[in-house]
Amino acid sequence: MTGKTLRELLPAGSPRNKIEFLADELQHGLELLGQLGKARMTNYVKNPAFLDSASNKAQETKFTGVYLPGSRVGSPNQNAGTFADGWHFEQSGTPLDQAINTAFGVHRNLHFAPFLASVPFKAHDIWVAAKNCKGTIYQQLNLPKTDSYYKAHAIFAAVDGMTVTLGFRSADTSTMGGMRSDTSLVTTGGMYGPAPSTGYNVKVLESDVFRHHGSDQRDTFVCLEIMSNPGEMNSLMLLGMQVIEVDKDGKPVENGIINMDSDGYGHLRFNELIEFVCNDTAVAGNRFTFKPKKPGSPLHCPQGIHQHATYTNLYFWGGVNGVTDGDVDSTGKLDDGITVADFNGDAVTIELSQANADLVRNCGGMQVYLRYTQTPMRRGLYT
Repeated sequence: MTGKTLRELLPAGSPRNKIEFLADELQHGLELLGQLGKARMTNYVKNPAFLDSASNKAQETKFTGVYLPGSRVGSPNQNAGTFADGWHFEQSGTPLDQAINTAFGVHRNLHFAPFLASVPFKAHDIWVAAKNCKGTIYQQLNLPKTDSYYKAHAIFAAVDGMTVTLGFRSADTSTMGGMRSDTSLVTTGGMYGPAPSTGYNVKVLESDVFRHHGSDQRDTFVCLEIMSNPGEMNSLMLLGMQVIEVDKDGKPVENGIINMDSDGYGHLRFNELIEFVCNDTAVAGNRFTFKPKKPGSPLHCPQGIHQHATYTNLYFWGGVNGVTDGDVDSTGKLDDGITVADFNGDAVTIELSQANADLVRNCGGMQVYLRYTQTPMRRGLYT
């Protein structure tokens, strides 16, 4: 840069020389603009538009406030689940209306292109349903170990009247801190745009500036808390999440559009169904050993099985105690006395209530499907 204007830089001589000079400068400017349009700002959220390994099968918690490690998702004692590579959720156990029970469920919606026509990037929509409660969608971030500032954006559509809060939280091995740099809104305008549009009525919620200290050894999370109207079941479609670096005044430090791509390796970090089978049902006591149906199933659980795997049901067949087969969810022949007690790297130990154990003992076999996440979940946002 010379600091001179184009007029001052015009060459002496014929008008043709001046025209050729201006044409060259214009071409250079257009090339710079083209490069700017292709530039990508770093997004510190992984799988930000849910394009990589998200589950269409819902996990729904019905937490009543007392957490028991290893409990089944859907039982009163489990408040956490996982639904996509890098993404988890937790439910508060406090009903907004004490006379009505609660539920919180998350899954990838079945893709319908007209709904997503209004979204400015390629995405899958995540259906979040909150009944008479609040819950949080969150991801652990891998931020640089430098003193820096960040902002989060949540892109979503929602029915009217929901309270949505976006911010950051930090946690050590035992304690989860409160929400920081958070902003909230109460949704209006409906889930879909005005007719004749069939697209989502897209909203963007931006957090306040979050200051990150490079020396902080705690884990950092971006969190979207969703609260229904008291006593109601409300839904929100989460379309994307962004965390970008900014200066202390909140201005981006990079140019371009925010990267919403995934790395394509989510299938190595998230598996919605890994089948474990118990063939030895004649054991004494209430603990049964389940082994993977396919040897070598990927279950690396550095934080323990309860923070890397969930399950929603347990099945048995070939019963000899007056009941030929059954499960928890569809038949109700088993109660909620089912707990994942241990995992030794090759086998899962499941402890059953006395009633369940008596029912399945000496049956033909049992099976359970574990949903696995490499990134730890159940970080204690509400318990």
